[in-house]
Amino acid sequence: MTNPDEWTKQELYDEIVAQGRKLNKGLNKYTKQELADILDEINAQAEGKVKEAEEQIAAAKAEKAEKQEHIGLLRFDSAGWCNELGVTYDIGLYRPKSVTEYNILKHYAAEEVQ
Repeated sequence: MTNPDEWTKQELYDEIVAQGRKLNKGLNKYTKQELADILDEINAQAEGKVKEAEEQIAAAKAEKAEKQEHIGLLRFDSAGWCNELGVTYDIGLYRPKSVTEYNILKHYAAEEVQ
């Protein structure tokens, strides 16, 4: 919470304008407390947006990790070229990076290892 005693009226006004908020009245039409309340509202909205973005990022990472866990290993008995992906594959076990890659490469694999 913004303490109006720590800021001058001009500093509060300038900070509000710097944050992109358009004020309908000039500096002299607001009290110091009104400006502090407006700045608190701006900061609260920004904090809420940051928290929402962090939650979305965490959910996306969790979803990606969950999908990664469900992608099985593929065992290749020979090396070769995959035209669809434009990559080579080698003899041995390989865990594809995505479900799409898995679904394409499983046709070339000798075995799907779960």
